[in-house]
Amino acid sequence: MPSSTHFQTLINYISTQVENQLRQNKSNQFDDPLFYAIQFWYYYLSHNQNLNFTNEVKEYIVEKYKNQKVRCFILNREKEWRTIFERKKTNLFGITEIVKSRTRFYSLIDEGLKLLKIENTYMNFIVIFAFVIVAVLFVSYFLNQPKQTTQTKDIEESNRPTNQSYQTTTVEYTAQKPVKQISQQSLILVIPFAKSKLIDSLIKKGNTIITDKNYSNLYDSARYLYLDFSENLDNLLSKIKNNYICEDLDSDIYLVQINLKQPDEGLKANVNPNTRINAFKRLIDLEAKVLGRFPLEAYENMNVYDI
Repeated sequence: MPSSTHFQTLINYISTQVENQLRQNKSNQFDDPLFYAIQFWYYYLSHNQNLNFTNEVKEYIVEKYKNQKVRCFILNREKEWRTIFERKKTNLFGITEIVKSRTRFYSLIDEGLKLLKIENTYMNFIVIFAFVIVAVLFVSYFLNQPKQTTQTKDIEESNRPTNQSYQTTTVEYTAQKPVKQISQQSLILVIPFAKSKLIDSLIKKGNTIITDKNYSNLYDSARYLYLDFSENLDNLLSKIKNNYICEDLDSDIYLVQINLKQPDEGLKANVNPNTRINAFKRLIDLEAKVLGRFPLEAYENMNVYDI
């Protein structure tokens, strides 16, 4: 471990360690370098005597990092950093050029790294991102701890009367509960803009009935799924439509709604591929409705899970 506390040196050191770990394990997936970087950060921070970085804190960070919503947010930010937009532009001489641009998120990261005098490489981005995740979850851990102190508990114990019996009276009553109407469950498919050919065919046909010929296309095109009941879904979709304006970017998504006749275990999270594709077969004869095109961030408020 380097003795210098200089942030640049530390970033370079952890970047090198992560790269060595990747070469050792022959892995290049985004999840692996990020998790390795997180591990190196809390190893480094746990040796800082000024921080109360215990094993409980480490377990809390790992638990929150594996949360589905957190995972989706992280993957989306990584995708934003990598995304390069290309558009054609004709100059004054009539020559068409390809102009490349990056996302706003990339620009913010780039400006921040320039201030820190750190090179904007993919691995440095991963290490910085890992640091932010660890720092936020470290603070979150202590903010979520019970506020009651040991001193408060001692005062409460000393003020409690002793050798005194207490008698409580329980009043029982029965109230007739209103009958709750069972609402319909809906499945939402999150489909990347790259699969827009499928969406175009669905829009042309209106609210398309799923058939034995197109159910597999829906399965292959969907990136994430989301299940909810109609009353919750209506409120959520209304907020999405009101708060997110589509800017026609390549990173956009489509949301497709399918109202289910009955709950299906095969459409829930964490099932094997065979169970999932069989569940999609059971969608045949149901209606698929394209809700619209939205920016990538639109589904972050949904508890989505992998197809």
